[in-house]
Amino acid sequence: MPRLNRDDLGVSLMLLVVCVIWGTTFVVMKVGITYIPPLLFAASRFLVGGLLMLPLLKHFGIPFPAQRDLGALMLLGILQCTLSFGMVFVAMRFVPAGTTSVILYIYPLITNVFAHFFLPGEQLNKRKMVGLGTGMAGLLLVIEHQAREGMQEGSIAGISMILVGALSWSVASILVRKRFPAHSSLQLTAFQMIFGSLFLFFAAYLWERHIPIYMNITAISLWLYSTVLASMLAFALWFSALNRWGAGRASIFMFLVPIVGVLSATIFLAEPVSWQLMAALACVAIGIITVSISPSGAGAFTIHNH
Repeated sequence: MPRLNRDDLGVSLMLLVVCVIWGTTFVVMKVGITYIPPLLFAASRFLVGGLLMLPLLKHFGIPFPAQRDLGALMLLGILQCTLSFGMVFVAMRFVPAGTTSVILYIYPLITNVFAHFFLPGEQLNKRKMVGLGTGMAGLLLVIEHQAREGMQEGSIAGISMILVGALSWSVASILVRKRFPAHSSLQLTAFQMIFGSLFLFFAAYLWERHIPIYMNITAISLWLYSTVLASMLAFALWFSALNRWGAGRASIFMFLVPIVGVLSATIFLAEPVSWQLMAALACVAIGIITVSISPSGAGAFTIHNH
């Protein structure tokens, strides 16, 4: 077995920090939407987060997108931010943070199914089928756990919205691979966040303009965490890791995000942990690892904006 050199150790530590930040962001989102309406929280967080990433483009020497790419980038923003995370932010009013992280992270598994039909050379094989089946078993365990614990009002709708969010994220991942195969992930992420936030602001105006906003030091701190740490800092580390390791190898670490999500929700929000939830978490994590271990796995081509 090859020894882990100093550079690999540094990249591993960067990815661990990224996973901890993105995993704990589910707790931040859950608490944050009690102060700021969910769509407005998401819109402002993505707009400022996207703008903060623009200096990173200059730092890495990445140009702004060409005019011919703006339409596709807007579609990507609608899929990735407006639909995917807009749904998740609203759903978290009804679904626990830990459960949300587990359900949302079936998206790499769905991505592999779409890749089978839409990406040449990305057919499902036995290994991916095992990962897909394991992850789907985890999803069923989560739903069974929620039903056993007693669904609060809106839980079914909330779970459905998270599933739609995961589905939309997967479609966005395929769009990235088909339309932007040679583009910088940092460029795509920054501009789809900016474009997606505009539609979120419109949705917030339609449905949340009469909902009060409670701005205090807690609300501001939560918003800054999700915007500065989860966007600018985490993405700086993430893309630094991508530059050194490549997407396939780095994406394997993503199984840690729902694990951190469940643990942080238990620690900070006192969310109950049952054997069903832990088993579901294990199934989803194993599924992510299984479909990501190949450098050409579809799960390696996703972009993230927690």
